[in-house]
Amino acid sequence: MNGESPASIQRDVHKSQPTHVWIHSPSETPPHKMEVSYRLPEERGHPSFTDLMEVQRQAGLAQVHRQLDIPHSQVFVLDRIELGFATSSPYAQYPSEGRVAAFVRAEERAARKPRAAQQEFEFTDGEAVFARGSSIARFLSPEIYRRLRVMGSNLDTYAGFGYSNSTMQFPVMPNRNDPALYDHESDHITAMAVVRSIEDTVRGLSERRPLLRRLALAFESYLEPDQTPILSLTPKMDGTFLALVDQGGVPRARGTVELFLESGGGQ
Repeated sequence: MNGESPASIQRDVHKSQPTHVWIHSPSETPPHKMEVSYRLPEERGHPSFTDLMEVQRQAGLAQVHRQLDIPHSQVFVLDRIELGFATSSPYAQYPSEGRVAAFVRAEERAARKPRAAQQEFEFTDGEAVFARGSSIARFLSPEIYRRLRVMGSNLDTYAGFGYSNSTMQFPVMPNRNDPALYDHESDHITAMAVVRSIEDTVRGLSERRPLLRRLALAFESYLEPDQTPILSLTPKMDGTFLALVDQGGVPRARGTVELFLESGGGQ
């Protein structure tokens, strides 16, 4: 498998165009470890936090299809995703290439078939681990997915969010012109589109535009494409932000965001 091209991995990472596949050269250590190399396209300019989270998403998809034998007909439902940098020292620019190790830490099975998995990820630059991530996802048949799409939020309450007088609200405006994030038609606003909107909004709060150090996001229900979601950000004493994305008064996703305290910014 070494040297495997993006075009051959395209189906595993759910992309319609091979140019939107950013991982290559997978190497498996059965049963539950897989490594891939990544390289971000030069035309994207300075790498974003969302770009690295998309690399993590692609590595996770490739692993579950190849090592857990998840059929391509199954629908991948992302429940939680997190990525954080190992250092507190600010980056002038995120690494545009490197290696990612993916590990399956837990599985949930039904009738001896995986239906959910918890994964962890390590990003290396050739010398050391510079970031770690995790995700929890379910694998559903198209029939179950259709039923899930007509259900409401799993938790239609704002309990525990922590609204305060300092809470700020912004419309979530996904960049539909980004071909990597909107690679194919979707019946909902994608997770990576939400991540990019949060990244752009939080960085825009400061003129220095500091880079994100960590983002953890849990999805409670799908964001519909025909209504503008609202992002609520509440700054905390430790420098992090609580984030809540709601739509029509229904919470859709919530999490935490942390910025590097100082950064070259300007991206």
